Amino acid sequence: MYRSILISSLVFLSCSSIAAEQLIEGPAEVAQLREISNQLNNVSDLVMTCMDQGSSHRECLCENGDEIESFNLAVKAMNRSGSRWQGLDLVRYRSDEGVWVTLSLAGLRRQAGQPLNCP
Repeated sequence: MYRSILISSLVFLSCSSIAAEQLIEGPAEVAQLREISNQLNNVSDLVMTCMDQGSSHRECLCENGDEIESFNLAVKAMNRSGSRWQGLDLVRYRSDEGVWVTLSLAGLRRQAGQPLNCP
């Protein structure tokens, strides 16, 4: 009995986690996700390089404010009212290298909504 409850629970959890992730395969949509991902990687690289040179996280965010603002605007534009992306959280697509990538659009929206608070 306990075994069937455990198996039922595992099947339910597996199905619910699959349903939470939206597979994206359309070329235009994949291109848009790749661009957002590339911008995020660029901002991360810039901030980490700055921090490696001894500056604080806050200083590095402010130093790269233009790139961060560009990323934030791209995320906000992607999530405009009525867009395909509005309301989605986890999306999965294949990278240029053929690797599956999962992005949390909800996380990107939260991040893009944070003010920099630079002097």
